[in-house]
Amino acid sequence: GGTLTLLAPDGSVVTRGDQASVQVAGPTLMMFAAAPAAVNLMTANTLVIDARHSAGSTTTPLLTQVSNLQARGAAGDIVVNNTGALRVNSSSRIPGLVAGGQVQVSTTEGLTIDALAQGGGPVNFHVADQGLTHQSLTATANAQIRSQTGTVGRFAPDAVQLQPGSAVSAAGTGVGPQVTVGLTRITPGASDALLQSQGQIVADRVSLLGGERGTQFEVAHSGLLGQTTAPEVLVAGTTVSDRLVINH
Repeated sequence: GGTLTLLAPDGSVVTRGDQASVQVAGPTLMMFAAAPAAVNLMTANTLVIDARHSAGSTTTPLLTQVSNLQARGAAGDIVVNNTGALRVNSSSRIPGLVAGGQVQVSTTEGLTIDALAQGGGPVNFHVADQGLTHQSLTATANAQIRSQTGTVGRFAPDAVQLQPGSAVSAAGTGVGPQVTVGLTRITPGASDALLQSQGQIVADRVSLLGGERGTQFEVAHSGLLGQTTAPEVLVAGTTVSDRLVINH
């Protein structure tokens, strides 16, 4: 029930508890299952990770089952695959998710970003389609999602919402979209489908992608700002019942 702090010179930690705090002095925090059935390696209500380099990798993500996440990969990546609903929040020690490299976070239910999420490279959040009634991704008024040199992606089956006061920015120099927001429902589920941007998006190229069901796109015109030029916004629906609402 208390807070557990581990210092791992080799960078490998496995721990369980209601609240877990992990400090890693080694290059990378990685956790490995002893058997294929051991899927959730870190189970806690709140998980705090402070790594000198990386917390997980694209080839070996951290596998967790936590409700709240705060993490820092000072000189590397943060890559987490979570089971269940997840909230990214902050504390006096860790302001949210901060990585020198990329940030990649996925979960199987709802995902709420309620703090800073910043990466030197791409920053991506993904809610996996589990066929549940409503699976959404929400950026609250406290959310500041930033990619310093890459792109930002936010994907969920039924709804992606950027609430008033939140902000997303990306400064990638590639030819594709700097910010992509998309719905990914492919299984039977809820009837609602919403992409809503009431906060601020700072990027030269933005892509809004509807799912396989009718989507309502709601965009605050005043919240769209370019990095170097007037922003280009691609709205791509897939059904005749898609609806675009632009709020001035």
